[in-house]
Amino acid sequence: MLQLLWGRRPRAPLPECTWTRCLQIRSQAPAPPVGRRRFWTKDEDALTLQRRKEGADFSSLAKELGRTANAVQIRYNCLLGPSPQLDHSGRGFSRQEDDVIIQRKCEGAALGTIAKELCCTARKVGDRWQVLRYRCDVPEAALTRGSRPRSKLGVLERLEAEALIKQRYREGKTFEAIAKELQCGTAALRRWFRGMRLTKDQLTGFERKAISDQEMQSILRHRSEGWTVQAIASELGRTASSVQRHLRRQQITTKLPRAFTRDEDQEILKLREDGKTHREIGAVLGRAQGVISKRLKLLRGPPPDVPSRWTLEEVDELVTQYDRGVSIYNIACALGRDANLVRPKLQSTLVKRGRTDWSPVNLVRGTRQYNVSSFPAPA
Repeated sequence: MLQLLWGRRPRAPLPECTWTRCLQIRSQAPAPPVGRRRFWTKDEDALTLQRRKEGADFSSLAKELGRTANAVQIRYNCLLGPSPQLDHSGRGFSRQEDDVIIQRKCEGAALGTIAKELCCTARKVGDRWQVLRYRCDVPEAALTRGSRPRSKLGVLERLEAEALIKQRYREGKTFEAIAKELQCGTAALRRWFRGMRLTKDQLTGFERKAISDQEMQSILRHRSEGWTVQAIASELGRTASSVQRHLRRQQITTKLPRAFTRDEDQEILKLREDGKTHREIGAVLGRAQGVISKRLKLLRGPPPDVPSRWTLEEVDELVTQYDRGVSIYNIACALGRDANLVRPKLQSTLVKRGRTDWSPVNLVRGTRQYNVSSFPAPA
């Protein structure tokens, strides 16, 4: 009765489920039989170690032993034994380990090398060395070893190597070529080169000399004549960088303006009448295209007049015409001014006079909105 109320189907007995699963497994394809694992013999272990010393890889060694490469690699790692684990715990150093650190620092060993010997981290060795270095019984050689310069670079002694580096660098050799000659690495040569701290004069082999007043006058004269920096440097026997540096000190970074002569003005007008472009005229006269364009504008007509300041009469007339309803465009024509300049002048004048009836005015139509009550009533 309770089973009917809940509506649950009774579970199948366990043997029936097991038999059903067996039938499902039988219907699938049969799996290949698993071969039994072979134990490694002493001869196979010896052959593995010997062939690895000779440089054989795991694939060729697996074919020779009739095993898989993964199995050979795992067996080889087991034969080598566990690698020494680094001690990351907070244990202290013994007196014997302290003596090892001091002795190895006297020999010039790095902290990483000492850490591998003591099976700990390089940071712990460095922290311990910062404590040991202040002891009275620490030799001076251990303290000065880190700051002492290296005695050799490649196959040459320190002084010979530095002299060779200076000479080859002046000849324009690359670091790769110098490192190949010294039989050392390029990175080590670059670090050594930075440690030499050579000045620019030592690298180039050229001692700077001050520029005299006569040379400076020649530089300014040639520059005003249109000479390039390289041409001036060749004329004075200087480098282009030194000439440019002295020009920069004189605040002359560009060519000095060269005045136009009457002959050049006539030539510009004549070439322009012949149909030449500004670029072609500039190429003929040795001038820039923009300079020729500005010169033509000056030669063809006087420069435009600068608008004069507003007089009191003009301001009063402007406000009067505005109150009469005249458009801004007509007011500008009557006053002989630009409409775009009359509009802001009108607005600023009304604001200064305390008028609040002004509004943006259309230049063409001249429509505006104003408060009639602000005007005085007629008598």
